[in-house]
Amino acid sequence: MPDEIVNPPPDAATLFGDMSLDDVYAATLPEAEALTEGDLYVLNIDINTSIITVSGCTPKLAQFRKEIGARLGAAVNMKYIDGLPRYAAALAQANRIHTTATETSAPLTQWGDALAAKHELLYGDAEALARHGLIEAARPVSSPSWGRSPFTLRSPCW
Repeated sequence: MPDEIVNPPPDAATLFGDMSLDDVYAATLPEAEALTEGDLYVLNIDINTSIITVSGCTPKLAQFRKEIGARLGAAVNMKYIDGLPRYAAALAQANRIHTTATETSAPLTQWGDALAAKHELLYGDAEALARHGLIEAARPVSSPSWGRSPFTLRSPCW
């Protein structure tokens, strides 16, 4: 049997020890970069689904490791079967890195400026309503507050 390992791989909880996903990704990256185009297959499945499936199947695969090796013989290198949990974790990290790098988000300063403009507009509307007697100022209008509103409604239905 090729590449036979006497001890089966540890369970997923103890597999990486103190390694973070970043560490697992960094440890797996050289192996991934060494692959040639002929070593790769195109799979049309969702990345997260494949990660969850491989992670879920790993304990069962480890349980039947000897049978897999006996049936497939030289057709499979058992180091790749044993590495499936590591590959799944590295893929999860690579997907997170790629997703984070490709997401667009508005800078906080733009959001803050837009919020300040809306606040100023609403505060001005409240001042106008108070001047027309539709709402009553609970304290001086000239001191805006980000907490409670300085205005109370006069309408009996409110």
